[in-house]
Amino acid sequence: MSSSRVTEVAINPRYGVFGLNYLVKAGMRQLGYPDPLDSIHVQHMSRHNKMLIQALRDVGLQNAGYNGGRLEIAIVMGDRYIIKRYDGKECVLEPRHFKWTLLPPGVNKVAYSDAYSGFELPEAVKERMRDLGSTHDLSEPDDIPRHDPILVKAIEEYWASGSLKIAIVSGRRYVINEYDSWESVKVPSDIEWVMTT
Repeated sequence: MSSSRVTEVAINPRYGVFGLNYLVKAGMRQLGYPDPLDSIHVQHMSRHNKMLIQALRDVGLQNAGYNGGRLEIAIVMGDRYIIKRYDGKECVLEPRHFKWTLLPPGVNKVAYSDAYSGFELPEAVKERMRDLGSTHDLSEPDDIPRHDPILVKAIEEYWASGSLKIAIVSGRRYVINEYDSWESVKVPSDIEWVMTT
C-alpha cells in the first residue's frame, strides 16, 4: 500500500442515506456520467468516482445531498477503504484505522460477546480462570487479551452456551468490532475493501 496515494471519497456525515440532489446529477451528466442516476444507482456507485467528486465541488457540498443535505469529501491516503455507517452517519476507514491484534504462533481462538450486554465474565468463568492459573485482573475483563488461552478454555468449558463465544480465526491478526456492546471478530480478509485503483 502506498501512503502517498490520495483519493477523495464522497460521504454523508449526517443522519440519513447517501443521495444526490438534481444539480449534482445534472453536473455528473455534463461531465459524461451515464444514466441512470436514480436513487438505487447512486447508493451503489463508486464514492471515489472522479465525476462525482468534480460535480460535488462544482455545485458545492452544503446542499449537494438528497433533500438538500450536506455531503463531505473525505481523504483516503492508501489504496483501499470502507465506508462505515453508524446510526445513519458515514465515515471512511482505511486499514490503518483498525487496531489489529497479533496472535501468537499456534493460537487461533478469540473470545467475544454476541449479546448487547458487552464482554463481562460470569463468576464461574472467573473461578475456572483462577483454577487454571490466570494472573489477570479478572475484575477488568476488557484488559484481558481475548486470545488468552486460559480465558478461551474457561469460556469453552463453562460458558460457551451463554453470550460469550469463541471464534476460530484464520491468519495471525484480528480485530473485535463492537456495535452497541454487540461484538464480532474480524480478520483482514473479512473486510470488503473498496479499491481506489
